Amino acid sequence: LGNFSFGDYFKEEAIAWGWQFVIEGLELDPELLWVSVYEHDDEAAAIWRDSVGVRPERIVRFGMADNWWGPVGNSGPCGPCSEIFLDRGPAWGAAADPTQDEGGDRYVELWNLVFQQYNATTSKKELMATGKLPAPLPRPGIDTGAGLERIAAAMQGVSTVFESDLLAPLCDAVVARAQAGGARVAYGDDPQATAAVRRIADHVRALTFAITDGIFPSNKAGGYVLRQILRRAARFGRLSLGLNEPFLYELVPAVVDRFGTAYPELQASQAAVTAQVRAEEERFAETLDHGLPRLEEELDAAGPQLTGERAFYLYETFGVPLEVQTEIAAERGQSVDVDAFEQIRGSRESTAIASGFTGHGDFGADLLDGLPATNFAPEAGACTAQVLAIVRDAEFDAARGIVSAGDVLDAAGPGEITVVLDATPFYGEAGGQVGDTGALSAPGLRAEV
Repeated sequence: LGNFSFGDYFKEEAIAWGWQFVIEGLELDPELLWVSVYEHDDEAAAIWRDSVGVRPERIVRFGMADNWWGPVGNSGPCGPCSEIFLDRGPAWGAAADPTQDEGGDRYVELWNLVFQQYNATTSKKELMATGKLPAPLPRPGIDTGAGLERIAAAMQGVSTVFESDLLAPLCDAVVARAQAGGARVAYGDDPQATAAVRRIADHVRALTFAITDGIFPSNKAGGYVLRQILRRAARFGRLSLGLNEPFLYELVPAVVDRFGTAYPELQASQAAVTAQVRAEEERFAETLDHGLPRLEEELDAAGPQLTGERAFYLYETFGVPLEVQTEIAAERGQSVDVDAFEQIRGSRESTAIASGFTGHGDFGADLLDGLPATNFAPEAGACTAQVLAIVRDAEFDAARGIVSAGDVLDAAGPGEITVVLDATPFYGEAGGQVGDTGALSAPGLRAEV
């Protein structure tokens, strides 16, 4: 939720509309509301006091760390901000006002109004160190926002968004699935189990919506983020709830049941989403089955920090993702040398790509000279491709070209061959993950992959 302005209006209007929303839209009692301003923003404080009518004792001031937005990075628009807080009462804490409730639950921020009126040439950290305001923007802007789920939780009188009517049904579905598998889940009492249930609920919702919108788990861009979300959820289920078999796909219907009325596309895509989640989950389960015991062994022998070399070994040989290694290490009070891992991965990346054509190492790279790069699209289920080369790998030590750049060089006998295409939807075996299977087809031809 929120509204923007690029010079059309400024503090007076933004403050008035924000207050109107919480008083008239949410029907909140003004006696339960507090506002904050940047410590030197006397203009905003005066508007709240004189134009809106908020009592001076209900206006609190914070420094730049809390009530200043931006810039993003080392330069750009920035400015002070003003927030509206809901006081949920003494049952949520004894703090007398928001300045005494940092990290507490009594005062909930409902609305944040950012007044972009400066153009910084340094980072926020440097602004805080010097205390000097940047040069003003020629046309100030407004950027306001509020979290719908946070508002829902506050309006419903629950302590977290996971207890609201948006996410509570999904948490219940996770608990029910774990209990159906024989686990005893002390949801709400056991901090580890509670955190796992809530993370899984949130992650399954994200997966369901994203896949419905056409984003699929992959190794690139948004698909890579989605793959990490799925893997984190699967790992939470395995390590905290005893869910060792794929289970996330069984929670997709709970998401559709809760949100399908508002988003009917979820209902239309439910079967496809379920199948996609299940396939990805089964692939990752194989990785965890083989990799987690080896990770535990490596950590047992590692001391305070797992070296980048051993971390890369686990990643390359058993497919244990770096983020899984770092999380499990942290839970054990250890760490992973991430910088060394990334250095090793970077140095081997080109070699891995070159050897990834067959999975058997180098097979005569000279045969590929002059061929264009293959377009890899593992998120696609199928594609049309042109054959660039066919290579016969005789006992993996004497690769011979059969077709190269369209010229037939030899004939293939029974057995396996390597086909080089200009495009492919197949994910090759790498990082300990099993490669995709499928088929290549053409008129009068079908070859298993």
